[in-house]
Formats: sequence, structure tokens, C-alpha cells
Amino acid sequence: MTLQKNPLLNQELKSLNLNFQELKPSHFSEAFEHLLPLAEKEHLDSISCEPTYENLFLKSENSEQLNIAYHLLHSLVSLDSSDELRQVQENYSNKIISFYMKTSLDVNVYNQIMKLKNSANFNDLTEGQIKTVNEVIKSFNQSGVHLPQEQKNELTQLNIELDNLRQQFEQNLTNYIEFSGFHVNLEDLDGLPERSILSAKTEKDGKIVYFVDENSGLFDDIMTFAKSSELRKKVYEVKKLSGRHPQFNNIDIISHIHLKKQKTAEILGYASYSELSLEDNIAKNPLNVSNFLNELGQKALPKAHADFHLIHDFGTKLLQKSQLDPWDYSYVQNKYKELHLFINEEQIRNYFPVKHVVSKTFEYFSKLFNIEIREAAHLPLWNSDVKYYEIFENNQKISSFFFDPYARNGKMPGAWADGIIVRDFETQQRLPVAMMVCNNPKDNNNESTFKFYELVTFFHEFGHLLHHCLSKVDYSMFSCFNNVQRDAIEFPSQFLENFVYQYEVIEYISSHIETKEPLHPNDFKKLYDLKLFMSGLFLTRFVQMSEMDLILYSQTEQDPISIEKESLKKWQVNPNSDLDNLRMPQFSHIFGGGYESNYYSYQWAEILSLDLLDEFSMNFDNTEKIQSLAQSYKENVLYTGGYNDMEFNFYQILGRKPNMDKYLKYYGIIS
Repeated sequence: MTLQKNPLLNQELKSLNLNFQELKPSHFSEAFEHLLPLAEKEHLDSISCEPTYENLFLKSENSEQLNIAYHLLHSLVSLDSSDELRQVQENYSNKIISFYMKTSLDVNVYNQIMKLKNSANFNDLTEGQIKTVNEVIKSFNQSGVHLPQEQKNELTQLNIELDNLRQQFEQNLTNYIEFSGFHVNLEDLDGLPERSILSAKTEKDGKIVYFVDENSGLFDDIMTFAKSSELRKKVYEVKKLSGRHPQFNNIDIISHIHLKKQKTAEILGYASYSELSLEDNIAKNPLNVSNFLNELGQKALPKAHADFHLIHDFGTKLLQKSQLDPWDYSYVQNKYKELHLFINEEQIRNYFPVKHVVSKTFEYFSKLFNIEIREAAHLPLWNSDVKYYEIFENNQKISSFFFDPYARNGKMPGAWADGIIVRDFETQQRLPVAMMVCNNPKDNNNESTFKFYELVTFFHEFGHLLHHCLSKVDYSMFSCFNNVQRDAIEFPSQFLENFVYQYEVIEYISSHIETKEPLHPNDFKKLYDLKLFMSGLFLTRFVQMSEMDLILYSQTEQDPISIEKESLKKWQVNPNSDLDNLRMPQFSHIFGGGYESNYYSYQWAEILSLDLLDEFSMNFDNTEKIQSLAQSYKENVLYTGGYNDMEFNFYQILGRKPNMDKYLKYYGIIS
């Protein structure tokens, strides 16, 4: 293999215009071996050069190429967990992290940047360049640039170990999903929709058998529909072991991550990792977050208790037992929806075929934001189901993205949007490129429909994607997701996901798989009312998970499992709930997902999103007003990336601070 033929060393990498079918693990190895010494030379040059903005900030092409290739490798490992790709990741993670830690802690580079800041020509720079310089100086100081070399080395080692632990954590969850499926008898599936039974049906040794697992969506279907209490119990126990099975155990891993995060904060001079993590957030510090969560939890508890008694009383009569078991609740809630709310979610999902909904959703928001999303041809991708799209504004391409919609073996569970390449118009005309990932199961006809909550998730991730892809900031330090406050990063996603509760949107994107009719307004009204169903329990559970995250990273005395068990008791609504059904060993968000001490941000950001959405809701019959609001949102949030604080952006749209009452009314906490 010659360097010229390595796609990761060509300009095509910077737009991801790659033939993914021909992209080999060896390409990554070769690229890293080639780029690391070149990036190191760029670093040394920045120490010895004349301290101008161009020399210090615009001459890092090899370092950027290395960063893109490394980010791409991480993404592909999540999408196709082959042993070969993981081996490359293991082989080079330490070297690459060491390089970036070295550059972020080099006092010689810091001194060069300070010379630039103190020079007579500094104020001649553009506003964005001055902002970039100041942000980099701040980052150097927060990273520990003035620490003794021994402590810098310790920080580097901690970061290497944390990355390795994160990889092990994710791999255990992915491997367990593939391991945990099992065969069942046809009669065990009584109560499941025909779609689910056909999905379970397979052939082994020339015989028809039935196999259920997480990737197919059948575990969720069993918990919701299966009449067999024994089968529901078995699935419950299987799901409960995620992250705790002896072969795929994350208990020690999360304890190590917790302690290493705390050690990092200690070296940097912070009392806890929470203080370090929250310093630049809107909330600012752990006390403010704790107060927010306690206030929200106390307001939600009365409705949570009412929710529990409602479903418990109904369920015990339905199942003719004095006490519900943990594996009964999804089944009982579904029956309550059918009998009292007149909602059949299995019938509802027939209005949301994935291919149609995706197409119409892109079309709807293209009109709303005055853009155009076009499916485009691309060199072969990593899977035949993946689609490639380009986004245009005023007939000019502004970004592109890949959409990987379906579940499959080897793919990490969940849904996410990942900004692989950020906009950078300082050094080159580099446009944003992103990936959006879902895990919708396909049926035996190779088709898929959205459950309503899956539709909400799809809209959520699309909100993230637009935040990345519509950025107009030319400085990479602030473009796309970069420098966005962590407790504001969910604002665009939460905002967009709540569009599913606007009938104008649902009418536009829905189409029954047989009749092609949109969802009827009466059925939509039921879905709309459904958001209040069990909302007290939902918010209380959110508070409990957010609080245990905050407490975990605010101290070192207790291990993660002890903290979770105490938190479960504190917020316990069901007196017989299973306190051994633990979230921590599978809580990807706070063990490498970037939400350490920040899980609260989902509801913090939703206060902003629901307040803004209320303005849209009141004006859906006023085309001119809607277009004006959409344009303002696009200009003040989507365009601006992390250039301004989100509080400022919000004020630019509505001319006031957010109103929490809209949020509390939405969840039925206040009338």
C-alpha cells in the first residue's frame, strides 16, 4: 500500500468522500503512523515561529487530518464493531491522546500565544480571531498548563486510561446485546403483534424456531405485549444484567472511571469533577444544579405518587394479584392506554413507516428553515442501508450527513448525532459533515415503522444534526457543537423533538402503510394527551438519575453502586420497586458519553425548548410569523454554534429570559 493510495491521507477525508467498503483497518494504522510525526513537527514549529495568528492557528493541517481520521475511527467502531477496527483503536489511542495532551499542556505554546495577545497588533485581528485567542488561553489555563511536568504526565496517563475504560464499557454493552438473545416457543409469544412474531421467526437445522433479542426490538415488544408473565420476567432479568453479566461486567470499570475523573479534577485544583465540568455551563456550579433538581423533584413527586397509584390499582385488578412485579408495569401501562386512553400504539406505528417519515421530515424542515436536503450519490458506504444527504441553502451546498437508521449486530445500541467534521472557513472552505444514527429494527420484509417514542428520538437527533450542519461560524473553535455550553447542547434537539406534538407536523409526515392516510386528528389528540401519562414518574426518575450523576462526580467516598441505591431510596415512589435494577453499569451518558455531572442538562435545556416551542405553537396558523420565528431561531441558534452563550441566543429570539412555567405546564405539574 502506498501513501498516495491511502484515502485517509488525501483531501477526500476532509469531506468524507470515501469508499467505505474499501476502507481497511490498515489504512488507519498507516495514516496514524504518517500523520503523528508531521503533527508533532507542526507543534514544534509553533514554538519556534514568529507569534502571529497565522503561524499559531492556521498551520496545523496534519494535526487536523489526524483528528478527523481518529474521530472517524471511533465512529466506525460504534457502527461496525469488528475486532480489526477495535485493535487499531487500542493500538493508537494512547499515542494520539498523548500527542493532544502534550500540545494542550505545552507552556511554550502558551507563552507564544500570550506574546500574540500582548502584541501591538493584537487588536487588529478580527473579532472572531480575538475570541479564538482568548478561548484558547482560557482552555490552556483550565487544562493545567502551569502545572509541574510530573502532574502533566499524570494527567496524560489518566486520560489514556479513561479512554481505554470507555472503550471497554461500550464494548461490554454491545457484546452483551449479541450474547443475550434466546429461543422461545411460539405459544410464549401470545399477545405479541403479528409483526413481532414474524420478526422472531427463523430457521435452524431445517426447522422453524423463534428467537428474540434486543437488536430486533423484540425485548421491548415482549415487555409491552406478552401475556406470559414468565417470559416478561425472563426478559426483565436479561435486561437487568446489562453491564453486570460476569462476562461483560462494567462494575469495576465505572468505579475506575469515577475515581480517575475525580483525580483529574484534584490535580487541576478543583474540589470535585462536578465543579470542573460545570464551570462554563449556564448552571455554573453543583449547588445550582442540585437546587434545580430538588425543586423539580419536589414539584413532580405529588403527580408521581398519583401516577403510581393509578397504574398499580389498575394493574392489580387486571392481573388479579395483590402486588405488581417489576416486569408487569410496561404490560399494564399498555393495557391502560388501550382501555382508558383508547390508544393502540401498535396501530399508531403503522402511520409512521420509517422511509416515508424520514423523507417527509426532511422535506418539512427544509421548508421551515428555507434549506433543501437532497439525497445524493456517494461512493459505497459501510452498510447498504446507510444514506448520504447534502444540505443546500440558496442553491449552495452548506453541509452533508450520513444517516444509518437500522439496528444490526455489532452496532452500538441507542441513537446519536455525531459531528465528524466542523465548518472551518479560516484556512479552507471546509463544510460540516455529520452522522445521524438510529437503531430501528426491521421486520422480515426489510421494512420498519417508528414507535411513537422512536419518532420522538428521531426528531431529537435530527435537531442535533441541524445544529451541526447549519452552522455559519467560520472559526472552527466555535462552529457547529464546539464551545456550546453542555447544559445548552440539548436545546436544539429538545426543541425539534417536541414538534411531534404539533398536528400540522404529524399530518405532514404520517402515512398509513396500507391506506396512505395521515394520522387522524382524534388519534393525534390521544397521543398529545399521552405526554401527561406517567409524566410525574418520568420526571422523578429523571431527577433521580441526574442527582446520582451529580453526587457521583462530587465526591470520592462512595462507589457508584452505593450512590445509586441511596438515590433510588430517596426518590422511591413504588414501595416495592426493585432497588437492585441498576442503571449505573449501563449508563453510557455519564461514563464516557460526555455527560459526566451533566445529565441534568436534558431537562435544563428543555425549559428553553418548550418556552420557544410555545411561541411556535401559538402561531402555526400564521405563516408569516412562523417563518419569522424559524428564521430567528436559525440565525441565533443554528448558525451561531458556540460563538455566543445560549442564554444570549435565546434572548435574541424572544427578548426575555426563559419561563419555567411553560415546562411545568407541559408535564402537568402545574395547571
